[in-house]
Amino acid sequence: MASPSKCQYPWFLRRAVDRSLGGLDGSAALDDLRWHVILLVVMATAAFALRFTYRYLLFSTACRIETDLRDAIYQHLTRLSFSFYDRVAAGEVISRANSDIRSIQLLLAFGPLAGLSIVSLLMALGFMLSIHVPLTLVTVSTMPLVFVLAQKLRDRVFPLSWVTQGRMAEVAMVVDEMSTELEWSSRLPLNSTR
Repeated sequence: MASPSKCQYPWFLRRAVDRSLGGLDGSAALDDLRWHVILLVVMATAAFALRFTYRYLLFSTACRIETDLRDAIYQHLTRLSFSFYDRVAAGEVISRANSDIRSIQLLLAFGPLAGLSIVSLLMALGFMLSIHVPLTLVTVSTMPLVFVLAQKLRDRVFPLSWVTQGRMAEVAMVVDEMSTELEWSSRLPLNSTR
């Protein structure tokens, strides 16, 4: 609902300008312009409310699913045998689980937003084509360049995310080893020199 109203703004603005500068006299043009301004404010307010509600529900649902996934993984990891943790570093397991859960949460949160953006793009293209085809083609001609730049940026950033995940695994492993050592050292009796 927010996307169609967002795509309607230029049409309403064009109509307001054409009618107020067109054949209407001074007071009628001003009244017509006021009506269009009020309508645009109402549309913007409705679009804001719908967008806020949609995003709030979307992100809160994604966070709840992330919490449920974390609980399920924690329950699974606590049931694994000690021999598993002898073979696999705990820090690596924790880092991979965090990374995978975060990826799922981002997919759940931003996947629908990406779909909505595609719908908005198609609607905007339809409106633009209905107004002026050559100008639309000039505007759309920059899209392949944006796509190529986005792919190059992705090719640079993606390997860095793997390096970052590996380093986070190393840090998590050190923290896990330190906490295990602290736990065991706190259980040892202290020698008193009396």
